Amino acid sequence: GTLVGPRTCYSSVTYRYNTYDDSLACAGTGEVALGTGVFPYQNGASSSSFDYRLGSFSAIDNLVPAAVSDGCPATDMQGTARANVACDAGAFER
Repeated sequence: GTLVGPRTCYSSVTYRYNTYDDSLACAGTGEVALGTGVFPYQNGASSSSFDYRLGSFSAIDNLVPAAVSDGCPATDMQGTARANVACDAGAFER
């Protein structure tokens, strides 16, 4: 799953297990619209202290079923093992 900000949904694209910061999600399996305008990052400030790791628990946690082809890599960006049942959307596993 991917964390997606403002976007255009294209009918020629298949969307699966993406998380959107606003209230609109592209039609597809497992799509989640947070409706908050922000993602639950540790620090979402636009500065050198920006931290992409997940902060508060949300709909992003365990969003992607492990059985989805290419949906849950074995490890996240820090080398943390992903769960065997479902993994968090984005680059980091909580």
